Amino acid sequence: MASKNSFILPILTFVSGAVVGAALVNHVFKIDNKNNAEISVINEIHDLLSSNNVDVPDNDYTRNSVINGYLASLGDRYALYSNYDTSSVWGYSEIFNESPIAVGCGFSVAYDMVGVPYINNVIAGGIADAAGLKSGDVIISVDNYESDPSDSKFLNHFYGGERTKCTVKVKRLNTELLISFNRHNDDLAKTLYADVSKLEDINYIRLGKFSRNMFETLINSLDNIDTDHADAIIDLRNNPGGDTGAAVDIAAFLGAPGNVYFHSYFGNDDVIMPTCEERFQSGKIVVLVNENTKSSGEILTSLLKQYKNATIVGEQTYGKGVYQLNFSLSNGGRFRYTDGYYTVGEWESYNGIGITPDIEVSMNSSLIGTDDDIQLKKALELLQ
Repeated sequence: MASKNSFILPILTFVSGAVVGAALVNHVFKIDNKNNAEISVINEIHDLLSSNNVDVPDNDYTRNSVINGYLASLGDRYALYSNYDTSSVWGYSEIFNESPIAVGCGFSVAYDMVGVPYINNVIAGGIADAAGLKSGDVIISVDNYESDPSDSKFLNHFYGGERTKCTVKVKRLNTELLISFNRHNDDLAKTLYADVSKLEDINYIRLGKFSRNMFETLINSLDNIDTDHADAIIDLRNNPGGDTGAAVDIAAFLGAPGNVYFHSYFGNDDVIMPTCEERFQSGKIVVLVNENTKSSGEILTSLLKQYKNATIVGEQTYGKGVYQLNFSLSNGGRFRYTDGYYTVGEWESYNGIGITPDIEVSMNSSLIGTDDDIQLKKALELLQ
């Protein structure tokens, strides 16, 4: 057990934010201490790869892989460490993924632990899918602008006018590919994550990522149309979640006040309660969901079902019922881990399961908002 402890303890020290110098690097990359069996294996593999002319990872990537390997042993799929302060690019990628170009072309981007962007998800049947982009493609450049971990606004190079050409160089396994597509900007993604309109006499409310700004936008939009006592469709398809408090307040605003209870695995429990009262007097409510309805999107769905007797239409939701804590470390890196799970209202946890719709209607998400949107058609049918 002594050798194992000598390997793990520096990692624990690192992720807890202590100052780490060359000693940690020595413990995870080309270590001279051959008495440690685990480290000797790493060195042996490194030497074999090098002797066979295999490109071996650099120190940063190796160190990160060791630490994230340790975190993986916790069984926490959301735990992540990066020595590079990716807080800016992580946050900006979330904004980009809700942009008109990402929504319109059907793809999303994420950053790995050393700040390299890659294609995180491609919607089947969308523009990006038809062009040949694949999940896992590492982005080398966009329109000849090369990616740089220090450039938090690199993704801006995806932006452009409607139908203009975008050329992306990606690395897939060991092959570099040039993939081009014509940009399409989704107008609904331009509405600050809340779009309110009338479909016949029915209020249609499409919500994106939850935030305080989105909540204010929603209230202002509803104040500008005659909404009282009309039936409503709440569209939460492809909703990524966001501010839990905003979701709870929107539910209360729509007449479904309820609490979200946080159950920590390690510390104190907590609760989020609504801070606003019902102002939206509606008739019946239908909620549209799909497999990409996550986190706070599922919270709003469950509150509307429990306290407004809403009808849920679409597909089984994602099933994210846990929450994470994020930390900035003394070396400039970032670390997050799952602190616990939450329950909504009177329901049990749906983490890993999702919310089952009352009426299941399967549909490719690329059809949302088109004439072939059969999920929306079913919602309209139920309210007529």
